[in-house]
Amino acid sequence: MNSSAATLATPPGDPIDSERWATLQALEAATGSGFLDEIVSLFVADTPRRLSGLKEALAGRDAATGERLAHSIKGSSSNIGAPHVAAVAAELEALLARGSFDGTDALLARLEAELERARRALIERVPG
Repeated sequence: MNSSAATLATPPGDPIDSERWATLQALEAATGSGFLDEIVSLFVADTPRRLSGLKEALAGRDAATGERLAHSIKGSSSNIGAPHVAAVAAELEALLARGSFDGTDALLARLEAELERARRALIERVPG
């Protein structure tokens, strides 16, 4: 886990950063736009496609595409307040940036597990 993820206000069992979530809720309350529902829906729908692409890139030993997809997952996870997902994606991104595939299977398994935890927690927070 990178140090930025470790400093977030996230209880050990909570996959969603409480401070980031509070900020998103405040923006939702201020705008009344329904954007929180929308970004959660987009994250829940889009991330599996990115993950699938990442798996394909790893299977094909395509470090550049894998790095780009890991970076994308890292960014969207950070934006929505899923620091554990972002941390694992950052590890994978850094590994692929070096052109290395050593340890990608284990990182991919961790990424999938953290994504599932985040997905469940987001759906509980914003039942759609």
